[in-house]
Order: sequence, then structure tokens, then C-alpha cells
Amino acid sequence: MTVEVALACARMKQKELLDCLMVIKPVTLIGWHRQIVRGHWTFKHRPGRPRIGRDAEQLVLRIDRENRNWGYTKIAGEVRKLGFASIGRSTVQRILKRHGLAPRPYHNGLTWADFFGHYGQFVWACDFLTVTTATRRTYYVLFFIEISTRRIVYWSVSEHPDGNWVAQHFRDLSIVHEQLPRHLVHDRGSKFTAYADDLLSDAGSKVIRLPVRSPNLNAPR
Repeated sequence: MTVEVALACARMKQKELLDCLMVIKPVTLIGWHRQIVRGHWTFKHRPGRPRIGRDAEQLVLRIDRENRNWGYTKIAGEVRKLGFASIGRSTVQRILKRHGLAPRPYHNGLTWADFFGHYGQFVWACDFLTVTTATRRTYYVLFFIEISTRRIVYWSVSEHPDGNWVAQHFRDLSIVHEQLPRHLVHDRGSKFTAYADDLLSDAGSKVIRLPVRSPNLNAPR
């Protein structure tokens, strides 16, 4: 049986659908759903950042050879000064790792694990995740998570979220929870409007927008 058969089953009436499912194993149905979702999210172009050019990579390696006591951030800064604006710390790290070079030195200090262990209860983060059904309808889930406990403190679902919808839930959050965090972290998605941020600021929470193109900084991912 194929994905087309699965879609046909999805269009059946409830009784006919139940009769159809009686002869299908659960693992088969789950497999169909995965194929549908995989096909639904197929991109024409490969997502993500473009590959770093050979010139930029060779420059990173040269600076590394000539300055063995420099860290990733210092090397990235020097490369950007020479005209390669897209080179960041993580890019330098990947290039050196790909060439088998040892990790760079770093300054001892408070780690992120220590920081969130002490202050995580004062920091929340929010983001969107998507759920795609067997009929290829996509729902967007807005959720708020407490960093220290990884506990979901608030969530809502919409098929067509926009800035006004998000702002309304920012307002609801300030009503539902008496103890809001000192800081709320989110990315720069267009649905997170300045108006929504102001609602939380008025309630006593400082909103922190992540830097552009920095997915690894968003703790819920």
C-alpha cells in the first residue's frame, strides 16, 4: 500500500476509516504519516547557510597556523576584517575541526551550565514548533519553557498564527502567571512584534531578542 492509499483513507467517512484501519498495523500507519510529512516539508533548495568559500577557509587555516594562542572568536574577528563578513566563531570552529586541529584555548570562568543552574528560574524562552497531520494540515504551537527545569509553562496552537495572535498570548501569559520571569528569550521571527514585547515589559519581564542567524542560542531547540 502507498501514501496515496493512506490519503484516500483519510478522506473516508469515520466508519469506513475505522474499518480500513482494522487491517493496518499501527507501525504501517505511522510509516505513512512520516512519508507524508517528509514530502510536505521537501524544499526545492537545500536549507541552511551556503558553504564557506575555499579562500575564506584557507585564510582561517593560515591565521590559525600563525597565531596558535588565538581562540575561535579572535580568529573570526580577524577574518571579518579582511572582507569575509559571514565568518563567525562557530564557522571557524567547524573549519578547524574538519582539518583535525585541536580545540582552541578558552578562558576559565562561569559556564552556561553553572549560569542556568543559578539563574535559570529567572529565565524563560519561547518559540514555535510545527505539527503536520496525515492530511497535510500544519499547526503551529507557541510554547514558553522555563530554562532551569525545561518545564512547559504555557502553550497554544493555531493553524494561522500572526503578530496579533502572539501579542494576545503574551497578554494572557501576564494574567495567567502571577510570577513572570525576569527575562524572556525569543528569536527575531516576524510574529514576535515590538507590541507583544512591550506587553511583557509592562508586566515586569525584560524581553531579549536573539542575534540574527543564531539558532544554537535558542535553548528550546
